Amino acid sequence: MTIDLLDFYLSESEKPFSGWDFSYITDTGRIHTELLPWCYTSEILPLFKSARSLLDMGTGGGEFLEKLQPFPEQLAATEGYPPNVPI
Repeated sequence: MTIDLLDFYLSESEKPFSGWDFSYITDTGRIHTELLPWCYTSEILPLFKSARSLLDMGTGGGEFLEKLQPFPEQLAATEGYPPNVPI
């Protein structure tokens, strides 16, 4: 690895990041994704709507969870990535 490449990686690691907005990376063309044959939201929505309680583990910035309102009676979310915890 050249020093220039190492410096580039170090500078990239210092850029701010929060939540689950990966547009900074995906907009560069560095990531290629394909559509899945199933939809996570379609799979969980019927269960979510009938749930009295919910635990969202690794919620990120909570952007996805927020879209699922109204929430069940009891809702808890966890996040272990320090920059996302306050969000």
